[in-house]
Amino acid sequence: MDGDDLDLELDINLRAPRLAGERLIVLATLCRRGYLERSPDALAATDEAGDDLEDAETERFDLAAWLREEGLDGAATPTERSLLHARIGRLRADAVVHASWGAEALAALAWCANLLAVPPEYDGPFDVADLLGRLPTPWDSTRPFLTGIVLRSEAAIASERERAELWHWRAGVEAVYRQAAEDERGELRALIREVARDAANGGLLTVPVRDDFPCRGRPVARLGAAELDDLTTAAAERLRALNWICGFGTSWDNVPTDL
Repeated sequence: MDGDDLDLELDINLRAPRLAGERLIVLATLCRRGYLERSPDALAATDEAGDDLEDAETERFDLAAWLREEGLDGAATPTERSLLHARIGRLRADAVVHASWGAEALAALAWCANLLAVPPEYDGPFDVADLLGRLPTPWDSTRPFLTGIVLRSEAAIASERERAELWHWRAGVEAVYRQAAEDERGELRALIREVARDAANGGLLTVPVRDDFPCRGRPVARLGAAELDDLTTAAAERLRALNWICGFGTSWDNVPTDL
C-alpha cells in the first residue's frame, strides 16, 4: 500500500438492510453462545456445577431454537450452526475465542445500521455488552427489528471500510516490520509515515503519533505483542464485516480482506 492506494475506488453494492439485520442477529447470537461456554474443569470446581451446566445448556438450546423459529437458521453459516448446536462444554477453546471476536464484526455492522452513533475505535476490543442489550433475544419477535433497519449512506460505509482496511494493513505491516532486516525496516518506516500522513489528510485517521497510527495513546510500533494481536484480529473482523456489507464475497464465509 502507498499513498496512491487511498484513492482506489471499488465497485460497492450495499447488501439489503434485511440481510444486514439478519447477520446482526446471527452475530449477536454467536457472541451470546460464546459467553455461555463453560469448560468441564471450571464446572467441576464449583459447588453447583450441575445447576450451572443445566442453566447454560438451557440458554444455549433457546438461542438455537429461537433462530429456527424466527426462520433465521439459514442466515447462519454451517460453521456457525455447528457452534450454536454444540452442547455446553463441548466447544474447543479456539471456537470460543472465534465466537467472542465476532463482537468486532458485530460492532462494525451495528454502526452501518445506525445502532451505534460512532464507529468503534481501534484502541482495544469492543465492549459488546450494551449493544447486545439493544438487539433481539430469545424469544423476541425479530420482525420489528428486521423491518426497521436503515443503513447509513454508501459513501459513509465506504469511508469506514477504507479506514478498516488501513488499520488491517497497519497491523499486518507491523508484524512484517518486527521480523525484517534493518535495511528493510527503513523502507517500511517511510511507508508507514507516508500512509499515516495521507490517511490523516484524508480524514481517515486522527493526528499521527510519532509518524504512526495512534493506538491506546501510543504509536502502533510501541504496542506489545498481545496488544498487536488484539489489533490484528479486531481489524480483520471489522474489515470482513464492512467488506461483506459492501457486497464483496458470495457468503459470509468467503468475504475477502485483501481487495
